[in-house]
Amino acid sequence: VIAAMAFSTFMWGAGAPNIFALLAKATSSKVSATAGGIFNGLGNFAGALAPVLMGALIAATGNMDNGLLFLVVMAFVGCLILLPLLRKH
Repeated sequence: VIAAMAFSTFMWGAGAPNIFALLAKATSSKVSATAGGIFNGLGNFAGALAPVLMGALIAATGNMDNGLLFLVVMAFVGCLILLPLLRKH
C-alpha cells in the first residue's frame, strides 16, 4: 500500500505541471491567469464534492465498489474532456 501511494504521488508530481502548461498554451496571455484561477477553483470544488458523492453512493448501495467505480468513471470523463486540447496543442 505504501509503495502504491508513493507511486501515485510521484505520478501526480510528474503530471501536474503538464496540466498547467497545457492550460497556458490553450488560452491567450490576457486570460491565462483567469483561466488558471477558474481551473483551480473548479478543481477545489470537485475535490470537496467527490468524497460526498462517493460516500452517498456507498451509503445508498452498501457496496464500496460502487464508490470506487464512481472515481474511475470521473477520471475517465476528465481524460475525455482533455483529449481535444491534446490534439489541438
